Amino acid sequence: MYRSRTRDQSGLSRRLSDCIANVADFLKERHRLARPPHTVVAEQRAWQLKKMGRSAILCLLLAVLAGFGCWLTCRTIYRLNIFRLTEVVVQGNKMTGDQQIVDQAGLKTGTSLFSLDTVQAEHLIEALPWVEQARIQRNWPSTLVVVIREYRPLALVNVDQGGGKHLFYVDDKGRVFRSEE
Repeated sequence: MYRSRTRDQSGLSRRLSDCIANVADFLKERHRLARPPHTVVAEQRAWQLKKMGRSAILCLLLAVLAGFGCWLTCRTIYRLNIFRLTEVVVQGNKMTGDQQIVDQAGLKTGTSLFSLDTVQAEHLIEALPWVEQARIQRNWPSTLVVVIREYRPLALVNVDQGGGKHLFYVDDKGRVFRSEE
């Protein structure tokens, strides 16, 4: 039973080459089935966008809920009786009566201090003949302080008006502000 060595070596080399070929085929098949790198990156990016989308929706939902909570709180505070006008304090007036000032500004007890337009009320008060300047301050929770600066008459001026002469007061800046009755 003599076998030639060359024959054994060729069988061994054939088996080895078959084994290498099988491993190569296996690796090629595995590589073919494996996802290409650009697909993995695309999937990771899609996952990150999906995660960011969920976070954005959650943030938006929280913002809407916070806005609704603020709106509801403000609405409740506006309706509280503690912030209703109960007292009006008028300071600095000598020639104009307190009630005349309150009536001119349209200040009514029970009005919410939040809904009160102080600038408009100041302009209405300043339309009174003796009032040079008016400032309204809110003293929380339910008081308004109206600070008046009245004209200080310096002289009387005789003005020809409407076919007759009338006396008017003039202040220290030369402004004619009220007729003398």
